[in-house]
Amino acid sequence: GAVAEDTVIEDLGVRTIRFANNVRLNLKPTAFEKDRLRFAIRVGSGQLALPRESMAQAVFLSSVSALGGPGRQGYDELRQVLAGHRVTYGFDAGEDKYLARGITTMADLPLQMRLSAAYFSDPGLRPEMLARWQALVPPYVAQLDATPQAVAGAQVPRILADGNPRFGLPSEEELTAVTLEDTRALVAEQFAHAPIEISVVGDFDSEAVIAAVAASFGALPARAAMLDEWDSEREARFADNRSERVLTHAGASDQALALTYWPTTDDSDAQEEATMQMLALAMRLELLDRIREQLGASYSPGAGSSMSSIYRGFGTFSTSVVVEPGQAGAVFAAVDAIAEDFRKAPIDADLLDRARKPLLEKIALSRRENSWWLAAIDEAQLRAERLDRMRSYESRIRAVTPAMLQAAAQLYLDPTQALRNRVVPDRSPRPRSVQRDAA
Repeated sequence: GAVAEDTVIEDLGVRTIRFANNVRLNLKPTAFEKDRLRFAIRVGSGQLALPRESMAQAVFLSSVSALGGPGRQGYDELRQVLAGHRVTYGFDAGEDKYLARGITTMADLPLQMRLSAAYFSDPGLRPEMLARWQALVPPYVAQLDATPQAVAGAQVPRILADGNPRFGLPSEEELTAVTLEDTRALVAEQFAHAPIEISVVGDFDSEAVIAAVAASFGALPARAAMLDEWDSEREARFADNRSERVLTHAGASDQALALTYWPTTDDSDAQEEATMQMLALAMRLELLDRIREQLGASYSPGAGSSMSSIYRGFGTFSTSVVVEPGQAGAVFAAVDAIAEDFRKAPIDADLLDRARKPLLEKIALSRRENSWWLAAIDEAQLRAERLDRMRSYESRIRAVTPAMLQAAAQLYLDPTQALRNRVVPDRSPRPRSVQRDAA
């Protein structure tokens, strides 16, 4: 494939290539890991391009796509042929992209590009892939209630999103109903025509990387130049029913999980996103101090802000604490008290400093890591507007003030809007992990 455009983003030291077939390539040379490079290959729109009722196919592909191999070689044959080479097989079906990523060497990069191009342009989707999947589903489903965290990960996202099947995990019936024919039909259009963007970060020869991509992805038939918007698929809403949910797990009888969620919004306002991240860090520190003081236990609470870049107007602010079952109520009370304090007055400047300083140190360290750069530039062309968020991240964190945190708490941490989830040990003969409203 011929190179159509070749430019440099000077302040980031990133070279961007567009081939004549619209395949895009981003290059960031670094000296952080000698003789190693990291790559990411993003194709199309992932789950957004699938019907809402087809999320089981996404789990299927993410779990066993490697085992299908490309059209001309099965997985076992590939493993024999490629023994001794550092390559990554298969791909994931992410929320808004199909993605292959891994670590390799300059010597093996041309092989990796050919291998991944084969997986995407001619996916095998063989019967042995489905047979392996059908064997995996029962133990996979069984582990989903093995711990309170597993139950929360599988079920709570769908509760929060008011039953939206794009959130949480499909049922066992949906997972076992997957067919190769349906899966092949669902991915065909995206794999054949959707945009492709490849990013490479690390210790490499730029011209050799360009040649490797030109001989593989760059030689494919022409792709779409831009991503589809998928407007109708980006709808999501926080559950109207705010009654406490009680879920059960089959793990340790002395463990429960107390979760509180508030609805927020998407990440379209970059400063607001940074402010909410700082609010979560302050919440975690305050929660840590109060829970250990009040309950006398060395619990490690968590708090987080998740503002979607995919679903319009959707986001959550949350707290989570693993506790003894009888102490969940005390945890909920502590969370409510902190939220109310944050709403009533600006937080203490010392607390803000304790939250901000480690994050700034982490930001400085991360910029000397290839993994950070790969995540930063993996959509540098298809979503170029996101680069400014990366550039301004540190300044946005430094800009947060106690008054800004109070305003954010007043806007989002409304006690009437909170939704609690309690995951407790299953001590009854009823089927495990059944959702019910608290009495």
